[in-house]
Amino acid sequence: MLTSVRARCLSVEKPPTILFRYSNGPIAQTNDGKLLVYPGTMLHMECLWMRRFGNPKWNYTHHYPDSERTYQEGWTTDPGRDSALEYRLSILNAEKADSGVYRCETPARQVHQIEIIVEDVHCPPLPIRRGLVASGKGTQLGTEIRFVCANGNALIGAHTLVCRASGNWSAPLPVCESVECGEVVLDTPLTEGSRRPRVSVISRVVGGRAAFSCPSGWALDGPAETACTPAADWARPFPFPNLWLKAFVLPLPKVPVPSAPNEYRPISVLPFLSKILESVVHHQLTTFLTKGNLLNPFQSGFRPGHSTTTALLKVTEDIRCAMVDRRVTILVLVDFSNAFNAVDHDLLLAVLQCHKISDPAVSWFSSYLRGRQQAIRCGPTVISDWADLSAGVPQGGILSPLLFSTFINFVTSNLKCSYHLYADDLQIYNRVKLDELDAGIAGVNGDLEQILQWSRNFDISVNPSKCQAIIVGGSRLLSGLDYAAVPPVKYDGRVVPFSPTVTDLGLMIDQNLSWEPQLDKVSRKIYASLHSLLRMKNFLPQHTKLALVNSLLLPIIDYADVCYLDLTEALLKVSCPALPPPASGYVLGRAPYRAGDVLQFHCNPEHTLHGRPILVCQDSGRWSDKPPTCAQACTYPGTTISGRMSSVKFYYKIGETVTFTCEPGYRLKGAPMLRCLKNRKWSNAIPLCAPVSNYTNSGDSIAMLNGDIDAMLSDRPFEPADILKLRDTTAILSPESYKAAMTRVAATKLLRRSPIETYKSRVTRVNRLLRRDTER
Repeated sequence: MLTSVRARCLSVEKPPTILFRYSNGPIAQTNDGKLLVYPGTMLHMECLWMRRFGNPKWNYTHHYPDSERTYQEGWTTDPGRDSALEYRLSILNAEKADSGVYRCETPARQVHQIEIIVEDVHCPPLPIRRGLVASGKGTQLGTEIRFVCANGNALIGAHTLVCRASGNWSAPLPVCESVECGEVVLDTPLTEGSRRPRVSVISRVVGGRAAFSCPSGWALDGPAETACTPAADWARPFPFPNLWLKAFVLPLPKVPVPSAPNEYRPISVLPFLSKILESVVHHQLTTFLTKGNLLNPFQSGFRPGHSTTTALLKVTEDIRCAMVDRRVTILVLVDFSNAFNAVDHDLLLAVLQCHKISDPAVSWFSSYLRGRQQAIRCGPTVISDWADLSAGVPQGGILSPLLFSTFINFVTSNLKCSYHLYADDLQIYNRVKLDELDAGIAGVNGDLEQILQWSRNFDISVNPSKCQAIIVGGSRLLSGLDYAAVPPVKYDGRVVPFSPTVTDLGLMIDQNLSWEPQLDKVSRKIYASLHSLLRMKNFLPQHTKLALVNSLLLPIIDYADVCYLDLTEALLKVSCPALPPPASGYVLGRAPYRAGDVLQFHCNPEHTLHGRPILVCQDSGRWSDKPPTCAQACTYPGTTISGRMSSVKFYYKIGETVTFTCEPGYRLKGAPMLRCLKNRKWSNAIPLCAPVSNYTNSGDSIAMLNGDIDAMLSDRPFEPADILKLRDTTAILSPESYKAAMTRVAATKLLRRSPIETYKSRVTRVNRLLRRDTER
């Protein structure tokens, strides 16, 4: 029998997240994970914790023992902030005495800490270069300087420099160089009855134009002119080649035995050259949409770092936390009918323009979408005539998923309930108390009405017969629920009935999150596949059997297993032994250590870490690697004016060397190489760069360190992107994202060892046969 486990809100059992809000000065992250704060900054540290589970507390240890600084703390009362979630400690007008370690400890004994250094950091002044225009001024920590070039010149180097915590700019000073565009090459394949236009280049410098014209009796189909960009290329894109607009369609069945045309999925087989071009455009469009935060944050379809598993994990985790709070969840799965093939081209182009995509780019997308033709092909035989397409994006195209995600972006604009998207799969859910169920269903119906209005405006239809609805909650909570008295979920006047189980992106969800239907489905698939493979066991070598198992069986087991593995008794009972801190170091973490828990190792000043800084407790009860050690190290030796170092770090290993060079117009005085000795001192003094007399150079120089300092240390506890973002963005410092990922990595291996008794009993016989065959 499957052992039932009480649902848990996992966020209560994890270290809290710390949010930073600051004003009157910048903050930055150092290479060793510390937070550098500029003097005079007002810093608010928010410890995220659910107030209903008790009050957390702040502890701090100053670096200066004689410091008598005290701080205000308590639940935030600022307008627009969540007083039931954010427990604040405020540092007003930061000064050097505030440097120290600040810890937030929850009632669940989970601790998260951050070391703060208050220091006045400035970068070297930037020289003035001819033709280079800078916006922004100052040299203090966090200063951003943006550069542009005068018309007719192209910027070579970084467009933006940032003063970093190391006291150096993020990149060398850029330069401006004069550029010109080349010949206008019209290589688009011609169709029957067409000819190439004449090209008149008016100017090749940046900003210059080239015009297109036709002889008498011919009409121009496309843009009338193009412009030379600072990248030395003609700006207006030329049309998508007509020969690439034709595609063969392979009808792939959606069901085992299809009986109607709508039970096939039309996959377009496109020319490989068109896919190469689409890949280039896809990268540019993705970069544009990502930098502008234009895609819905709850859209997981076809995006880097997202998948069906991440979408399911978000929804199931919200449902699980609602169960802990004794609430029920009304979940509705909305099914769009033939959505990819119904995209209106005019509306899609209007959406692209709404996202501030340039007119030339929109014109190119228009040539990519319009004028397409397709023919159905089964095997080597074409069984239909060519047909024109007036709507839709080709299924099988590189750009199609991204364009569709952009098109459907506004479907959730007016929704009040929680939601999540994966391409055209929309999940709406509302978490309410049981006595508020009627109001919760009314809220879901209101959102379905908004979706109906959007679908009519955008010509995308919803199939109510394929929509699914379910009420999820604790078994005791739902035991007395009278479904006959529950108001129905309706879409366009049609009732969407409640089901005991629904299939969401391939994962079966039942009313109590017991996962029995999902495990039964996985077991049946595994058993059927193993039964087929057993027939060939005497004819295949061992490596072939392993390849078949890895390719055919493990994907079935692994799919979305992170959504339900944390509810098994086996995972809850796993623990790892406590590890002592390294000599001259310390450990962040508190026993007992369960599967997926993380230990973070740090070294004392003047020491460097050897080994992995983070260890994960695996489901086997062992740590993911050996504990690291701390070794003595030399500190940063400093740099020299008008010189460069071979490597820039905060700490250097014993025996490590650095070399110095000078910029043009300077010569080195002193030893060019320094070695870190065993006494943690450098072998020589820092050399100097002296100017060379009578040296002339048309270019300016700047004393600057090369390289991205933030990327040079491998033993930092967190990734910079998780710790600190831009000035106007909330800065989040939390091990939660890394810990959750590592927990899931450890959990994905658990099911392969069959922790669930029902699953284990079904495949025991097959495993025994395979083991006997291996021993033979």
